[in-house]
Amino acid sequence: MDHEGYLYPCVQFVREGRDSAWCIGNVFDGVDETVRQRIRAASNQEKEGCADCVVKGRCNNTCGCLNWQTTGTISAVSPVLCRYEQMLMKVADRVGKKLCRERNPLFLHKHYNAAYPVISLIEDAAKWDLDRTQNRPSSLASPHLAILASAGIQDQ
Repeated sequence: MDHEGYLYPCVQFVREGRDSAWCIGNVFDGVDETVRQRIRAASNQEKEGCADCVVKGRCNNTCGCLNWQTTGTISAVSPVLCRYEQMLMKVADRVGKKLCRERNPLFLHKHYNAAYPVISLIEDAAKWDLDRTQNRPSSLASPHLAILASAGIQDQ
């Protein structure tokens, strides 16, 4: 949302202004679903070079904002981002296999417990309330830090 109340699908599109193709509505009239769906459909179209990719369906190539920032269009993926995602998935798979082999409780809980999203939401709300009642900044840190630390991997 910009300072005048206009809405965009991502903060990066705000700089284009309310008359751009990226403005999806405003706080007074709501979201224009036709515009939002048009942007979403364009972002979700299969990109050139993705059909036979080994990480298809796991990468971030549907992020229209990233694509727009790096290629000038939401329908094309940057070769640099593509290669980054391919490298990242190899690392994520290696870490995931190690944590699974070790039966890491945090990893298993997050990735194999169907109730995790609900439990996590309740835990986060409880931590937020505790921090707020004790008048201190929220102690909510990214859960990935605990998982990486338990695998002996330093967060950079």
